[in-house]
Amino acid sequence: MALKFNLKKILVPTDFSEHSLSALHYAAAMAKHSDAEIVLLHVMENYGDNVALNQVINLTDTIKKAVNEKLSQIKTDNINLWGIKINVRLESGKIYKVITDILAEDGIDLVVMGTHGNPGIDSLEKYILGSNAYRIIRVADCPVITIRQSAGDVLFKKIVLPIDTTKETQGKVASAIKIAKVFDATIHVISVSTRWDEWRVGGDKMKKQLEEVSADIQKAGVKVVTKVIRKDDIADSVIEYAQEVGADLIIIMTSAELKISEFTVGSSARSIISESLTPVLSIRPGYK
Repeated sequence: MALKFNLKKILVPTDFSEHSLSALHYAAAMAKHSDAEIVLLHVMENYGDNVALNQVINLTDTIKKAVNEKLSQIKTDNINLWGIKINVRLESGKIYKVITDILAEDGIDLVVMGTHGNPGIDSLEKYILGSNAYRIIRVADCPVITIRQSAGDVLFKKIVLPIDTTKETQGKVASAIKIAKVFDATIHVISVSTRWDEWRVGGDKMKKQLEEVSADIQKAGVKVVTKVIRKDDIADSVIEYAQEVGADLIIIMTSAELKISEFTVGSSARSIISESLTPVLSIRPGYK
């Protein structure tokens, strides 16, 4: 019997850009291994500017019809979306506020978002989802996957799991094992630290933690590779390693901002999310 995720609702905010449609493909891959439905959310941010037009035609119904027609065409053209239950939800307001309300009210188990990374792109319209992604990650109790590039075949075969010396980092291990079992993936556990970290905490402690995490993964019947990386920029080291091994997913913790003296993976989360071309799964401490 195939392993499944315990997911019921997967939220995919979309502006129908290439990046947000890639997010839909990743959501479909997760939905196929669960009993989940995909909630495809389109938010009209400039709805208030169209009050006069809305008095002439039902603007919401018109846009919803267009969105459904677009989705129908996308599903026809993409075989990996066949058989997936997708419900279109159309809302007006600020994207961040709308998504925050939905997360609080609708029992969402996973968010999959397209993001365009750091500022500097030449189109404000294209930046709408990207500018909200990190804010959503900070408030979401459920995991969030962010996608920065177009999806080919969605295969979670190599998962990069950076660990540090904080207690919270252990919370990612169970999620990594669950995903690896469903997709028959290998987990690459990397102990990432600066030389300051190693001096402050102790190399022996870091090595012991790496061995313990590796043992837990092997005990669960999942293939594991371990590596120690020492570099001043932790985010860069994680991203570079993921590219080097051809990883399909990076899993990080996104705890509240840490004290400036705690140079850990948590404090590098924003850089990993915004700069990694490898999809990033962000998990908050305490998630099970």
